[in-house]
Amino acid sequence: MRCTAAFLILHAATRRTRLEDCMREAPDGYQFHIVSEVNLGRFAEMIAGFHLQARGERRSPSYWRWCSLENPGQGCASALALRGGRIVGMLGNMYMLFSVRGLRHRAGLIGDLSVLESERSWACYRGLLSESGRRAARDGVSFGYGFVYRPLVEMNRRLGAESLGRVPVYAGFISAPDVLLGRGLPGWTASAGALMQPFVGLRGLGPAAEGVEVRGMTEPFGPAFDDLWTAVEAHRTVTVVRDAAYLNWRYVRCPDRNYVRLAAWRGGQPAGLAVYRASARRRVAYLQELFALDDDAGVLLALLGRTVQALRQEGIGLVTASFPSRSPEGRMLRGAGFQAWTTRLWNLELIVVGERQPDAGWLDAAAWHYSLGDWLTH
Repeated sequence: MRCTAAFLILHAATRRTRLEDCMREAPDGYQFHIVSEVNLGRFAEMIAGFHLQARGERRSPSYWRWCSLENPGQGCASALALRGGRIVGMLGNMYMLFSVRGLRHRAGLIGDLSVLESERSWACYRGLLSESGRRAARDGVSFGYGFVYRPLVEMNRRLGAESLGRVPVYAGFISAPDVLLGRGLPGWTASAGALMQPFVGLRGLGPAAEGVEVRGMTEPFGPAFDDLWTAVEAHRTVTVVRDAAYLNWRYVRCPDRNYVRLAAWRGGQPAGLAVYRASARRRVAYLQELFALDDDAGVLLALLGRTVQALRQEGIGLVTASFPSRSPEGRMLRGAGFQAWTTRLWNLELIVVGERQPDAGWLDAAAWHYSLGDWLTH
């Protein structure tokens, strides 16, 4: 997901009004649709073509069914703008299940606001945002969230959104020379990378904790991971629900994306999980998930160590991760030599919006626990 200011007007557009399920013709010639089971068969190929044109990224038609209809929140408020029989704009609004102090809430992950350059008018943006907002309200969505570039934060605030602050993004330099080569720089620059490595390289990644075995997964997540998440969730205030259903949807059944899953086992039961995705061409990887039973530092370190070992064998030079700075994962990453200055390079803030208050303390940044996997990035 590329981060946008997509949901910045949803707060103003969520008044409970009747939403017509059929096509609605706007005075300016735009037709707005909410992606649904009824119309996705007709629109899937068109959405894939639009996304390639607008974003320069190729995703199969099956991806849009996966994210729009098969998600844990069982639906979406993603809106399409059509003009002249073709898609000219799109706003993604995917439903996710959240745990807020152990209670389930339906939330909207909002992003991918794209409009073709020739159609960038207020009428198009307003129509997409209004259509999505009305559907989300009708579906009982408690709140929306997203990750937006910092220069857009003030505009979000003026339109009713709340910023929970800058999102930490950590960079682990496994091999600085490989990082430079992955950027397409000539081979002789690797010597400069070798000089950098002692200053930015990872450290303190030892063997697995006593009694813990880390091994790769090829099978789907089973009931044991429901039990693991139930225990982990007890230590979280606001978080995406990561039960077996979510993990299988996100990392096993995702079209166009391949993820590596590493589980830590103790006494025959899962004690933690790490998930990453690597790009061999760019020589970078993204650590999507990392959590452990009771936030066990030894298990977290064992999972991270095995992840880095595997990435080094694949020739990956850089691994990026995002967790709250005060979380056990954030503290461990910094202790292992992950660089925090990359936070300013990504330049993102977490934004939330919603009239329904799921909990009195839900707007406290310290209450939120998230990972890179919450963004559907890369």
